This record gives sequence, structure tokens and C-alpha cells, in this order.
Amino acid sequence: MATWFSDHYSTGLDQNSLPTLPSTTLPHAGIRHSRVRRSRASATLTAIASADHVRMLTMKSSDRLYGLYCFTDGGLDATDLDIGVYLSGTNHDGAVIDADVFGDGVNPTSPITAWDAADIIDNDGAVVGDDRGKALWALASLVTSTYTTDPELLFDIAITFNGANTVAGVINLVADYTAGD
Repeated sequence: MATWFSDHYSTGLDQNSLPTLPSTTLPHAGIRHSRVRRSRASATLTAIASADHVRMLTMKSSDRLYGLYCFTDGGLDATDLDIGVYLSGTNHDGAVIDADVFGDGVNPTSPITAWDAADIIDNDGAVVGDDRGKALWALASLVTSTYTTDPELLFDIAITFNGANTVAGVINLVADYTAGD
């Protein structure tokens, strides 16, 4: 199983290069001074094996997620993707918390434009509309019950391929959230 990185981590790298990544963790300051943010990640992918995952976004465990959107150019031929949460770890190599909490069986073979992108919350995973605005650590623990309090860690939102991909294609994730700092 290989780990790939989106352009969120570094620009100008091919998919086989590992970037040098920071390993600091910032404590959160609650939601008193919330700022609405939008984070975007894009990955151009080819030759992805089944069970490979792509680390798309890094977020703090205290960030509160309001929307998560997935869109593609329709070029991928893998028909089954999961979207979930992993620990960031030392070099974005942390263990899975819940690989499909946001999306289970997402099909990226048809083009989905940014305007038509479905909010993954309310879509395929365990997260539903009533969970909108919960801290990321709470969302990641909906199924696995991993955390009962904020662990003050960094998490990666990642896409896992449940089938091989053999052609070039682009996949994007956009997150709307309030910062937990």
C-alpha cells in the first residue's frame, strides 16, 4: 500500500516524491474567535493500486467542519473511493482513524464540476447533516469511538482507492470549516 500526496502539501512534486513536512502541533483556542476558512487540495493521479490512499488536506482536530466537497475531471477509472480521516503522524504517515467516515463507495468516473460538487456531508459516509459543525475529532469518532475529548492533534483527510486506477485523472477536495485555533 502506497501513500500519495496532493498539491496541498507541496507544489512541483511528482507523485513519487515525499515532501519535507512540518511536525508541529498548535493548541486550539476554542471557537470564541472563529474564522470561516476554505481549504482546497488537488491531486493528479495515475497508476494507483487498490488500497492506496492520497493524503489531501491537513486539519487540526479542533477545526469544525461545515462542508466537504469532492469534484473530479472524470478521468479516473477507479469506481470506488472512500474519504476518511488519518492521523497526520510525523511525516503524514499516521494510522487510519476511520477510512470512510466522510464517503463510502464514491464513484469519480463521471466529471463533477466545482459548481455541481455534492457536499459529502449528508452523502455516503457516517457523517450526516446534524453532525455539521462538530469538531473534526468528534466526526472522526462517530463510528470508531476513538476519542472522547479533543486530542489536540493534526489529522489528514485522505481518499482511499478500493480499486486500481490506471488512467490519468484529477480529484479535488474542498473543506469549509471554522478554525479551532
